[in-house]
Amino acid sequence: MRGAEQGGGWAARAAGVFARVEEYLIAYLLAAMMINTFAQVVARRLFNSGAVWANELTQLLFAYLVMLGMSYGIRQGGHMGVDFVVRLFGPPVRRSLNLVAAALCFIYAGTLGAAAAAMAWSYRANLAFLTTEDLDVPVWFNYGVVAAGFLLIAVRLVGVTREIRAGVRDGVPVVKTGEGMAGPKGAGS
Repeated sequence: MRGAEQGGGWAARAAGVFARVEEYLIAYLLAAMMINTFAQVVARRLFNSGAVWANELTQLLFAYLVMLGMSYGIRQGGHMGVDFVVRLFGPPVRRSLNLVAAALCFIYAGTLGAAAAAMAWSYRANLAFLTTEDLDVPVWFNYGVVAAGFLLIAVRLVGVTREIRAGVRDGVPVVKTGEGMAGPKGAGS
């Protein structure tokens, strides 16, 4: 566990509970997608039938999974980053550049989250009758999921920014370029 999750107190416990709920949701969504897709393949290939709504369900589950996965990727440091220029500088400049990067990511997440929230609100207020074709999921709900996903990302980035400022973290958590990449022995040395 990182950052706020390392210390004691209610904030650390809440962060730990939130992390577990996030992981279980991701696992559930992935399992539901796989079971649904497998069942449809079996139904179509063996019985020459299938559910009309199965493809739409898989698409919706995948969209929800992506939104949760982006937040999870920030927490785990699983996003790709090109940081070879930043690593050329000393710690004070590197910290400043990383704070700028975190701020830009926060602005990006906030802008897309606000746009998705505005779309969800607009659809809910004016076009609440619009639903997806097969499952009748309200369209506003899907925009709301996107808004919630970007809110999660923004919350994660606030935590990352606090950790960069405190010196707990070196930068926005990413897979460092050149680290952990497979290649011939001795390559790059």
